[in-house]
Amino acid sequence: MWLRCWIAVVVALVSLACAPSPAAPPSGAPTAGAAPTAPAPWPPALQAAIDGARQEGTLDLVWGGAVLGGNDGVRQLQDRINQKYGLNLTFNFTLGPAGPVTGARILQEVAADRPSHTDVHAVSVYPEIKEGFQSIDWREYVPGLPEAVMYFDNRGVAWGTLLPGITYNTQLVPPDKAPRSLADLLTPAWKGQYAVPPYVVGRGVYALPEYQGAERWFPFWRQMVAGASGIMRCGESEHILSGEFPLFAVDCGDYEARSRQRLGQPLSHVIPAEGTVIRYWLMGVPLTARHPNAAKVFVSYLLSREGQEFVWETDATDSYRLPGSHIAEIVKSYEARGVVFHEEYALLEKHPELADIERQMLTILEQTR
Repeated sequence: MWLRCWIAVVVALVSLACAPSPAAPPSGAPTAGAAPTAPAPWPPALQAAIDGARQEGTLDLVWGGAVLGGNDGVRQLQDRINQKYGLNLTFNFTLGPAGPVTGARILQEVAADRPSHTDVHAVSVYPEIKEGFQSIDWREYVPGLPEAVMYFDNRGVAWGTLLPGITYNTQLVPPDKAPRSLADLLTPAWKGQYAVPPYVVGRGVYALPEYQGAERWFPFWRQMVAGASGIMRCGESEHILSGEFPLFAVDCGDYEARSRQRLGQPLSHVIPAEGTVIRYWLMGVPLTARHPNAAKVFVSYLLSREGQEFVWETDATDSYRLPGSHIAEIVKSYEARGVVFHEEYALLEKHPELADIERQMLTILEQTR
């Protein structure tokens, strides 16, 4: 009996060894119970830029102290970007001149095939200098980015919005008494109480059919310039706060009054009833940037929702066309009152004569002042 049992065990073991193995799962199929593979955290183009930035290690930035919080803001951006993308970049920030001056220098560097002195041009990628910048489809870097935020063959991308209008001192001009239109400035009550800027870019739109039209605008402009008490540059709000000029029109945008309000200072802003133009700060990466990958990561961050909230905190603006824009809500509130808005670059494309209009306005300004 013992022998028969032993033989039975041996036969069972042999049968088990010879039985066919369970079918292996097809190649690439998930194993039962295994966690699904996590998707890549970044789009391929952005991941490639992150990898390239890791090798570059540095980002050189040059712009004015009022842009993106100046030196303080750059330090914050360095920390936020490094943390978000797992990098250890060093941001070298240099206080620079006005945007057009920086843009002209970049164009010279590109023409001479020299490395650009800044990896990112912050605020003024204009048609005249667009050829000095890389054409980048930022939708490949920022999911859900609208095509409408890219300009000039994708060489500039809008990260901030300017809504020009009237800035005023609320201690000298009670909000309920403030001008609601440019036409109000020509009344005796405001003659000699406002400053005008020394430049006309973005103001010539009022001479277009979409606004006042040339026949109405030019006589008005002559009177407006003649009635001003002086000339003031954008960014010089101290003149308004001191009472030297209770009002300033047409200013460069509502962002400056909003920034001052956050500091508890008595400035406010109104979009005139005649309407205004929607202008943008356009950012671009020079063709000869020393650290192009780090630059792409930087711009991608600013275009993200997180980056746009940083822009709102530091510059009191954001990009009008991006989802979640605070500026878009402000525009809607004015449009509900019948105020007209048009985007500057769309008008430039439709009306090439705008450059001539602005030259005529500048001549009137120089002759009158």
